[in-house]
Amino acid sequence: MLRMAEDSNATVAQSAREALVEIARRGGASRIAHALHRMAADVRRLRLDELQGIDRAVAERIERLTRKEELMSLENPDGLADDSAVVRASEEVSSGRF
Repeated sequence: MLRMAEDSNATVAQSAREALVEIARRGGASRIAHALHRMAADVRRLRLDELQGIDRAVAERIERLTRKEELMSLENPDGLADDSAVVRASEEVSSGRF
């Protein structure tokens, strides 16, 4: 989906960005953050800016997650979901809940 957000067809690219926001809203923000983290910094910034134009809160959460080294360093992100214990613990620590 992230690659489709770069499509030369503006409609395809916009639809991909909207789908990414919806995926993030439904528990996939951490997985999107993991994929974005592996992109070049300029491309990552562009994607985040585009997502912010659709939903600022979602984009800000994804950006915060990209700074969570314990999440971004996972080799196999397939099981990474917003409701997973590792993601919840990471966010609770940063919010001062512990």
